[in-house]
Formats: sequence, C-alpha cells, structure tokens
Amino acid sequence: MLKKVNYKNNKAYRVYIGKNDRAQYFDTNCRNIILEFNNGTYYNELTNSFFKDCPHIDGAYLKLNVSKRSQVNILLSWLTNNKVNEVKIEVLENNVRFKITIHSFL
Repeated sequence: MLKKVNYKNNKAYRVYIGKNDRAQYFDTNCRNIILEFNNGTYYNELTNSFFKDCPHIDGAYLKLNVSKRSQVNILLSWLTNNKVNEVKIEVLENNVRFKITIHSFL
C-alpha cells in the first residue's frame, strides 16, 4: 500500500493509513506493531484513537512499554531528514509486522 506522509511546519508528523487499510491490515487485539525501515527494527503501540478516528502511524521507537516522550521518534526523524512524500508499506506478518520503504520525495 502507498501512503502519504503528512507534514506540519516542515516536519513529518504522521503517515496516513486510512480507514479501509486500517480495517484490512490492523487488529484492535494486536496493538503492538513492529516497523522495519532504514535497516532497523522499531516498535509502536497503536492507540485507541488509531482504531476510532485517526488512522495514522505517528512514530516508531527502539523500545516498547517505555514513555514515548523519553525516546527519539525514529520514524518521523527519518521521514523528515529524507524529505519523504510517500512511503510503501508492505505487510510482513498480518496485524503485527510491516516494512516501510521510501516511494517518493518532496
């Protein structure tokens, strides 16, 4: 699936997934996801709002179950530094593991 990267004040702040792809590829019972990109493996815990009204991924971190505020948001830094406009998200393991690659630049 190809997904747009949304920017605010010249910084990436989310990857918009959309309601249809959220329903098809993500499960409310599996909130901890693994994201592979830039030769690394990172983690995110999907929030209630992801499943209700905000179907976007807003980060990836080195560790789960640690405050997001105390960690660097590696996904958004990577997207901003590379000026990514659109990413390709491949499902590696349904509902759990995804690979993100750059599809186009700003």
